[in-house]
Amino acid sequence: MVEGDTPGFTHGPPLHKVGQPEADTAEAVFSAMPHVSAEIPARELGRGFAYMMDRLPQERLSAAICNVAHAGGISRARSPM
Repeated sequence: MVEGDTPGFTHGPPLHKVGQPEADTAEAVFSAMPHVSAEIPARELGRGFAYMMDRLPQERLSAAICNVAHAGGISRARSPM
């Protein structure tokens, strides 16, 4: 992770997506970053995709739970009392 004010780090405009409007999602842009501070926890270089894949099942489960909760809320809102 890097802090938002790290030189060379910017982000694009918010992405327009279907679902989860509460999630602030944008493209992260890393350009000409001079170095990563030793204070920032780092992992093995070149393993970023593997680290992301390691958390994918947990993310999918979390997304499924949120989607079921949203569907339940919509269902209750549309049902006559």
